[in-house]
Amino acid sequence: GDTVDVAHKIEILSNDRNRLHNMSIAAASDARERFSQARVASDYAELLLKVMSEPVRQWTPKPWDDFEVHSEFRTSLWRNTAPPFLKKMVKNGLYYLGLTKRYDQ
Repeated sequence: GDTVDVAHKIEILSNDRNRLHNMSIAAASDARERFSQARVASDYAELLLKVMSEPVRQWTPKPWDDFEVHSEFRTSLWRNTAPPFLKKMVKNGLYYLGLTKRYDQ
């Protein structure tokens, strides 16, 4: 939040190009070390081993009836812009897949 201090530090680096160059080299070196393929692969392997060693959590999926369309998507855009044959095709597909109980022509 201290914009004056940030501006001052930018001015210092602008006036001391050697310092800016050295900081850039150090930052690039640090990034190459922290995100090397070997390091990232090792971190992912460690994470996967940790997750696989945890007990399986018991859960029950929610029924489809518990899900609702977000209010932002409840607009007439679909009804006003989609051609009727496309709307019917989508509705039929959802019905035959068992994803909806309603069947509207």
